[in-house]
Amino acid sequence: MTLAVLLLIFYSCERRWRYVMISGVLAGLAFLTKIQALVILPSVCLIGLLINCPLGISRVTYHSLRYCLTRTAGLMAVWLLVAGLTWVVVWPAMWVAPVRVLAEAYDYATHMSGLEGAQVFFLGQNYENVDPGPLFYPVVFLMRITPLALLGLVGFVSCATCHVARGRYQVFGTQQDKRFSARKSVLLITYVLVYVALMTWGSHKQDRYLMPIF
Repeated sequence: MTLAVLLLIFYSCERRWRYVMISGVLAGLAFLTKIQALVILPSVCLIGLLINCPLGISRVTYHSLRYCLTRTAGLMAVWLLVAGLTWVVVWPAMWVAPVRVLAEAYDYATHMSGLEGAQVFFLGQNYENVDPGPLFYPVVFLMRITPLALLGLVGFVSCATCHVARGRYQVFGTQQDKRFSARKSVLLITYVLVYVALMTWGSHKQDRYLMPIF
């Protein structure tokens, strides 16, 4: 999942379609490894919009919006096609009984998104077949991250906030070095925040599900 996102960041800098295709292959492998990896789909869609709809534009017109949506739709189509082909090629069961395999994968994914079978010890209390609440992943994040990494994140957010407040740093500006540096940060943070939001929305929570953001 992480490599798939990083390849899209490479695409945002160099606009070479091979990065999108390799990202799709990696995403397909992630789906085969763990069905919960499907939660990357909204992140990829939003990242595609951010890549093709620069935040630095001063005025949104019909033509610019159409261009943005068309480019994003094309990116998503290629990415999904490659991910789907990877799913089929690498999983021999899809060659024999694709309808049955997809049905069972769907049943498993929807089953695992429910409360049944969830057992969590959180803040001194056992939660069995009960959602521990929206604070679960924020607390898990603080418990799992190292002090040095947390200090680095605080410093990064502080510096970025100061630069934006002073008007010295645009997310998608005109200078090549600043633009690419900011773009990488924004796209990666978008993936992390969307992933955490979707996992928090689900009722079946486990601390290991938060691993991809690290």
